[in-house]
Amino acid sequence: MKNTLKKNEIIKEKNLIKKIFYNSNNLDLFPFIVKYIFYNDKLSFNNKIMVSVSKSKINNAVKRNLIKRRIKESYRLNKSIIKNQNLLIAFIYNSKEVLGYKIILDSMFKILKNIKSSD
Repeated sequence: MKNTLKKNEIIKEKNLIKKIFYNSNNLDLFPFIVKYIFYNDKLSFNNKIMVSVSKSKINNAVKRNLIKRRIKESYRLNKSIIKNQNLLIAFIYNSKEVLGYKIILDSMFKILKNIKSSD
């Protein structure tokens, strides 16, 4: 599997976002709250993600975008752990400070391992 994050792997549809937040499993591992759900889509066989960083926790837009880039990059590098499981995943950043890339990468690895073991 290539280590890329394509456009069709990002959740943009409102109905999928609602499905994640109303019918999902929760996982809380610092610095994230993760909501995920297994879904059946016969057209695609890849996982889809969503990244959210709250404006109330991180006021500066540049820092919020930096965190989003770090989260997407750490997911991109570790997504082979949960390949082809038809998951919708929402990563919600829950810290009030900007954490280093290494911490985010380690947390992402643990989260994806937990999701894989939960199915």
